[in-house]
Amino acid sequence: ASKQVVKTRKLVKQNRDATFDLKIDGMGSWGKTSFLTIKHNGKYDMLEIGRIIKGWELVKLDAEGRIATFLHSSGKRVNINV
Repeated sequence: ASKQVVKTRKLVKQNRDATFDLKIDGMGSWGKTSFLTIKHNGKYDMLEIGRIIKGWELVKLDAEGRIATFLHSSGKRVNINV
């Protein structure tokens, strides 16, 4: 009989109390890339889709509706009006 090995991914503990604490200054675009301007560590920075800061990943940016969707490393998802 053959032995089967199953690999599992370690789950991150769900923390639904994660607080969204990024300071969004505005929204812009550069060519076809949309981004948010945020203030982080006393400096302004561009945050584009897929980038993670302080555990928050920008997963969707609706320029027309001016809504940014973030996903925290704990699994919490938030929509922010920009």
